[in-house]
Amino acid sequence: MQRPFHRASKRKGFSLFQLVVVTVSVGVVAAAGMPRFVRSVEKARAAEAFSYLETVRAAQERRLSQTGAYAGSVADLDVPRAALKYFRVGAVEAGTT
Repeated sequence: MQRPFHRASKRKGFSLFQLVVVTVSVGVVAAAGMPRFVRSVEKARAAEAFSYLETVRAAQERRLSQTGAYAGSVADLDVPRAALKYFRVGAVEAGTT
């Protein structure tokens, strides 16, 4: 015996319980991945800072070997002005605290 067509089309979509289960599952997965994401962002920030500091250190050493003195400002060095993503470089002069 065949079922009437209208009965099959009566049940469309998901039940409220199914939607709640999926929402909770997505929330648990997102909560478990968030600390890992935050750690990777912190590592990227630290890597950028250390890379820039290494560039400044090498430029200071070049300046010392060429002139016999360290530069008093980062602007006096041959450091390219890179577009830094996670921090900005302020003007630090020699002798300031």
